[in-house]
Amino acid sequence: MNRTMAVAVLLGALLLVYRLMYAGWSGRSRRHQLAAEAVRPGAADEPETVVAEGIYVSTTTAGSRLDRVTAAGLGVRSRATMHVCDDGVRWQRDGAATVHVPAARISAVGLESGMAGKFAVGRRIVVVAWRPEGEDQTYATGFLPRFAADRGPVVDAVAALVESRGTATAPAPRTAPAPAATTSDGAP
Repeated sequence: MNRTMAVAVLLGALLLVYRLMYAGWSGRSRRHQLAAEAVRPGAADEPETVVAEGIYVSTTTAGSRLDRVTAAGLGVRSRATMHVCDDGVRWQRDGAATVHVPAARISAVGLESGMAGKFAVGRRIVVVAWRPEGEDQTYATGFLPRFAADRGPVVDAVAALVESRGTATAPAPRTAPAPAATTSDGAP
């Protein structure tokens, strides 16, 4: 086999690999299409219960916090503002479409240490679990508040939505274990 033939075989193999990767990505987008249809822009006039700035981490399948939802840009990380309203939760993302999950679709809320490429020390990522209408798959949307003081109010407001609808499932743990108290010299 001469050099030209070897290069042609290598290019053919690379094209085949890229074609298979694209087919996998497209199939994944089709599988998550119901999730994309369930999320819609929220009403801007709805009075907010809680507002927090931070990072929209991603939306993943709830069974695997590393399986990003690719449909409609739900897996794209961006700066965002999270609004908790009576009608649901809305993430207004910079450079991406606004994501809105109706209150009736939210099943749980909690704090996690990481998901889909974003990991934080301790349980600082607010994770909202929800299920689109007509689908059995549960999805999880993560949000990392900019300020630590916003975590508790955001989790409490979403938990109040879940409890008011009577759709509560076992939420993720809400807080990390408290560190041991120490004296000024560092001894416990």
